[in-house]
Amino acid sequence: MQGVSSGVGMVVARAVVSDLAEGRQAARTYSLLTVIVAVAPILAPPIGVAVAVLTTRVYVCYTVAFAMTYGALFGYISASSFVVQESMGYSSTVYAVVFACNAVRLTAANAANSRLVGRFHPRALLTAGIGATCAASALLTVIAAVGRDAHWPLLAAMFLLACSTGFVFGNATALALDRVRDRAGTGSAVLGALQFAVGAVVSPLVGLGGGPMPMALTVLGCAVIAAAFLAAGGPARRGVTAATRSARAAER
Repeated sequence: MQGVSSGVGMVVARAVVSDLAEGRQAARTYSLLTVIVAVAPILAPPIGVAVAVLTTRVYVCYTVAFAMTYGALFGYISASSFVVQESMGYSSTVYAVVFACNAVRLTAANAANSRLVGRFHPRALLTAGIGATCAASALLTVIAAVGRDAHWPLLAAMFLLACSTGFVFGNATALALDRVRDRAGTGSAVLGALQFAVGAVVSPLVGLGGGPMPMALTVLGCAVIAAAFLAAGGPARRGVTAATRSARAAER
């Protein structure tokens, strides 16, 4: 039945062209139709495999939590230069120092997570990381709303935000791909595509309006969505994940 239905579609599509066009227009339309017929078999398999991955609910929840946390971090990265230099009035040198300190702290948080994952379940560390991201985002929003001259508290909130995301990315990736281990390549590709898609959407949002408030609201929105999808993923499975087993083996 599937084969018969597909055959009808191919035949009727050509017949419609002959009914609606003739001459050069018909030749142009048939050429376009040939391109579509040639491209479809190339695109169909990877799309089909991706849809097999996207039907795994827990994988989707962890993937969206990962991507939205990346969106929160990318929102800070995109707007921090304007906020620190234009809104706060600091020099480019001061901004470079602030950004470097946050980058070092993010790296240190990732290193700490690689040690802690051998003792704690990645889900617990992920929950703590997203919880801290939400707290930092909320603090950033409050300070941006009521503290016009509260530069140091604002910088501290940015510092906490950068630190908290270090406990999200590795754990979310491990938990997501652990649910699609037989399709890990596709799962990784979908996760990366969504990550950069969210980054592309977030970048213009932080520039709407002046001051740190657009950045704070964008970061807070991303963090809340990440927390919601993490909660929708349900409790962690019993036992240890492949990431935890690898970390414990490396530690030994």
